[in-house]
Amino acid sequence: MFKWPWKVDEESGNAEIPWEKALAIPVLANLSDHEQQQLAQMASRFLQQKRLVALQGLELTPLQSARIALLFCLPVLELGIEWLDGFHEVLIYPAPFVVDDEWEDDIGLVHSQRIVQSGQSWQQGPIVLNWLDIQDSFDASGFNLIIHEVAHKLDTRNGDRASGVPFIPLREVAGWNTISMLP
Repeated sequence: MFKWPWKVDEESGNAEIPWEKALAIPVLANLSDHEQQQLAQMASRFLQQKRLVALQGLELTPLQSARIALLFCLPVLELGIEWLDGFHEVLIYPAPFVVDDEWEDDIGLVHSQRIVQSGQSWQQGPIVLNWLDIQDSFDASGFNLIIHEVAHKLDTRNGDRASGVPFIPLREVAGWNTISMLP
């Protein structure tokens, strides 16, 4: 029997996850009971479909994994979990990590340098995060690395480079651009 990584395995439940405790973070406080229940169900499916890969000796508890999954699902709560298709793994470093970055500027010159990253997301491939900054995503500071990287993933769903315009019908793009420019 084949086991496809993007299919939900109904037999492997997340019974050991303390969902009530996982939901008790400030960023989720304004959700109704129904929305919290819906989010927990979606997060459970997320954990069945995606692998959270702790790197460099980091170990995640079921509570930490649940909170990470909840924040991955929050931006797509009304859209559906299929909006998170396109990746199967979340790589989690203990701290910010160094990458060799290369980019082309407006006149075509290619630049490269080593930079410290909190997270990374590409159109295809995993999302890369770090635990130190993930922890700040659980409070009310306004900094949320997980939602930030999910936004990048959603932004590239149209197959183009990240543009800041969500994957919406073309007729709505002008309205989005107008609204996004408001102070």
